[in-house]
Parts: sequence; C-alpha cells; structure tokens
Amino acid sequence: MISQEDREHYVREGYHIAKGVVDPEKTSALQENIFWLYQRFAQDAERWAEWPPWNTQEFHQQLLDLRARSPQTFSVFYDSAQTSIVLGQLVLSPSIVEEAADLLGVRVSELSMEKPEFRMDAPFDERNKARWHQEQSYFGANKDGLRGITVWLPIIDTTPDLGPLDVCPGSHAEGFIGPGSTKWQTNLSPMAVESPVGPNSGPEPDYMVTEQLEVPQQYIDKYETKSVPMKVGDALLFNMLIFHRSGSNISDHMRFSAQLRIHTATADDFRPFMTVPKYNPYVEEISV
Repeated sequence: MISQEDREHYVREGYHIAKGVVDPEKTSALQENIFWLYQRFAQDAERWAEWPPWNTQEFHQQLLDLRARSPQTFSVFYDSAQTSIVLGQLVLSPSIVEEAADLLGVRVSELSMEKPEFRMDAPFDERNKARWHQEQSYFGANKDGLRGITVWLPIIDTTPDLGPLDVCPGSHAEGFIGPGSTKWQTNLSPMAVESPVGPNSGPEPDYMVTEQLEVPQQYIDKYETKSVPMKVGDALLFNMLIFHRSGSNISDHMRFSAQLRIHTATADDFRPFMTVPKYNPYVEEISV
C-alpha cells in the first residue's frame, strides 16, 4: 500500500517513485532477452568470456556498432524486443500494477493496459530522444488524462550521465496542452538525416516517420525541471499530464528502459481501442 505521504506527493507533484518494487530476476530476464535477440544477427555467443555479458561496456559497444553499421538490421532487432514475453512480465509485475491501482483509486480488475515498450537510447542522440511532452498526447484511452498512469522502469541504473527522465513537478495541473507536432522522415542509412515527409518518401513511408508532440516552451518555462535518477528495481509512476522528457545520455552505454500506460477501463471517459500490428519492412534485407 502507498503511504498517505506518497499519495499526497503524487497528487501535488504528479509523480511517485516506488522503491525496490521490481523483482531483479524479471529485469535480468529482459536483459538476457536483448542479448539473445542480438544473437540472431551476431551469432557470437561463444566468444563472450564474461557472463552475463549484457551489462558489459563491450556488449553496449556492439549494439552501438550495429546501429551505426546497419540501421535496418538494428530496427529489426529493436522491434523484436517490443513483443517479448519477458517485457510483459516485467511491466505487469503485480507490485507495480497494485501501486498504479492504488494511486488511481480503483481495483486492479478495473485497469486496462496500452503499449508495453522497451527503449534503447543511444549516447549523444539528441535527435531521437523524447522532448518535452505529455503522455496524453500519444495515449488518450482515458479522454481527459486524469484516469491513467504511465509506468517507467530503468533496466540499468539511470545515473546522471545516462540521462534520467526529467519532469516538471506540478505541471499536470495545467491540464491537457495542445501540442506542437514535429515530423521527419528517417533515412535508414549509416548517415541518417532528417528530411521532410512527402508522398515520394519510399515504399514504407509510414514506418519511417517519426513524430514528436511537444509541449510549447512557454509552458515549460513556468516550472522547475527535476531530474529523476533511478536504480534497477525502482518504478516511476506519473500522471499522464505531467510535462516530461528524456535526459541527455552522455555515457558510453545504451540507456535501457521499459514503459507501460495504464488506464481505468471502468471510467465513463474510457475509449476502448484495438492494437493493429505494423510489421517491420526490413526483415528481408537485414545484414550484420
């Protein structure tokens, strides 16, 4: 159960850090899953003298090399992680779901989930990191955003150099802000650049479009910015309306994290939805 003090903090500030609520074995299982998905392309498991290898700098460098050498292959690897069984087991840990239900004031049996997600944020990648936004801009199953929660989990300790999540405490009180939209077409080559989205952008234009729905800067300027370093085993639960962004990763490691959006399905404003698969178009042309 969440303490009264923590509950009041969540209502006032818009976020809650649940310490040590995640079973470390579930985090390790997701890290191992990433390693074996990588082996689909590398096929070099026997060469790793240090075991487990997924926390080593060498493994992270291998991932960064693959990303630079073959973006198409990396996209297949990245997308493969999004539907992993162990990802679902992690983000749906009973302790996390129970804390979310407690903060929302409902039973676990009243909750719905949306888009379990695994992220790999590369060092010094300012173009693809999440900018200031509200989760409600992307996940509006509860129409006004007041009956949902986002769960954010570190898969490795998010020290200051890895770019912890930044939040604007109390900014959820602004309500939903109409975001500005930034779109670009990703050229999946080693020299990836941003270019305008257009009708002649290739055979799979929708798959290659990146869009960020940003909170206008004048709203951000009204609030203090707080960085939220976290350790493996902790969970960050935050209001769907709080302003937040990814920090800047200036380390030599990927920043691994997992997310889940939780909605109150019994609320009057709940909008049921269907998840439509979008298959990676580069499977036939991947290389290592």
